[in-house]
Amino acid sequence: GEEPQPNSMHQWWYLGPREAQQNHMVTAAAAVQFSLKANLNWQSRLIFQLPQNDSAAQHYGIVVHDILKHIRSKADVHAVLNQAERSGQLTHSERHRLEEALEVMLVHPDIAPAFDPTNAVWIEQEILLPGGEQVRPDRFAATSEGLLLIDFKTGQPQEAHQQQIQQYADALHFMPQAVTKKCLVYLNEGVSVHQVA
Repeated sequence: GEEPQPNSMHQWWYLGPREAQQNHMVTAAAAVQFSLKANLNWQSRLIFQLPQNDSAAQHYGIVVHDILKHIRSKADVHAVLNQAERSGQLTHSERHRLEEALEVMLVHPDIAPAFDPTNAVWIEQEILLPGGEQVRPDRFAATSEGLLLIDFKTGQPQEAHQQQIQQYADALHFMPQAVTKKCLVYLNEGVSVHQVA
């Protein structure tokens, strides 16, 4: 066979359950990741890299945030979830779980205005703070009542989440409308909406 050229190839192998392979999700319990960078001396460059401490729940949270940034209105849900399942971002059961949660969330009176196509909506818009730090609220919308600020979570409620959404609200002081409602939306086995004072 032909000898590999220096730095000509980089591949990752995922070993573990089929579902983990399809989603390219590797956890310490499910798999070990191998990296092989081919070059003239490729045999001595076999690297065994243990996966990060990302759990399945953390992976699901990342995927949910990625999906939500593509949903501008209720009309987008089906197509975005289909694409996420086809691409392997979601398993069939995760897709079903998220679809049920979104159906509830999108009609919730506190959340629905942020998915109303007649409102101006900003999704993961970076805001530069005076000290140079950047924050990125998940979603905020200009409604007839003022700005609606939403932060999505997939874990359990924590005090830090309230502090984070307040930091986002403080960062939006430059907007022509004031923040009139701040909501933490927990998407776990259902939907739980917490208004933050």
